[in-house]
Amino acid sequence: MRYAPIRNRNPMESNRNRDYVPEGTHKKHDFIQSAVWTKRFIRNVEIMKGAASGAISPTPELARRTIGKTYKEFIANLYMPEELLRNRNKHEKKVYKHEPKRPSGTGNVEEFRKFILDLVKTRSQEAIDFHNAIAPNTTKSIKEYYSRCTNNEAKQWLKFYIKR
Repeated sequence: MRYAPIRNRNPMESNRNRDYVPEGTHKKHDFIQSAVWTKRFIRNVEIMKGAASGAISPTPELARRTIGKTYKEFIANLYMPEELLRNRNKHEKKVYKHEPKRPSGTGNVEEFRKFILDLVKTRSQEAIDFHNAIAPNTTKSIKEYYSRCTNNEAKQWLKFYIKR
């Protein structure tokens, strides 16, 4: 669940749409252990649960593939570009025993998980900037960050967010 206040002391400030997400993070923050809901995270949960043309299999192994086998994988999936979540067969290298025969994917899913977990673990300004760029789930914020980003690996992943 996410925090979505519907009442406020001031009725003019009530959040009737229940679309509240916290403002951007501007200090060192543990993005793994103290994850905060963002529009990107909410959207990715919708994709994972199948509301946006995906499907979570009733087979436990494939359900874990969708959500993540561990808490850290789940957090990485929340950060993941939609392209990788939607087209897992194309981008996931591992082929699971309960799924239909398919060729091995590009490995981008596994590479992205490693990239994002390594990045957020640093709690650096770069991690905060990356998080704040993708959190609003808007092309504008991502393009803005892309133009000033100096990390080539981060720039390669940002291209996936811009594609849409």
